[in-house]
Amino acid sequence: MGNSKKIFPRMYKALVVNQDGSTYTTRHREPYKILTLPLDLSKLTEEQKAARARQKLQVQARVYVEDKLDEEEDNWDQSGYRDLIRKK
Repeated sequence: MGNSKKIFPRMYKALVVNQDGSTYTTRHREPYKILTLPLDLSKLTEEQKAARARQKLQVQARVYVEDKLDEEEDNWDQSGYRDLIRKK
């Protein structure tokens, strides 16, 4: 006879944030807490566009620290760890 049961997918509540900051609640098929609508770049001023470009391209400076261990400074003693080493 067929399956008479209808399938209703679960809908989750989501908060949608518009570009102007206004919000409303809607239902969505995936469990998002907040959905933000994309910003219309054609309405931005040149200063705002430049600020967004700088923020996007900003690269954090990485600091590399080199540890130079001399033979004299290496005072690690392996005998203190013998009880942790298992032989097969």
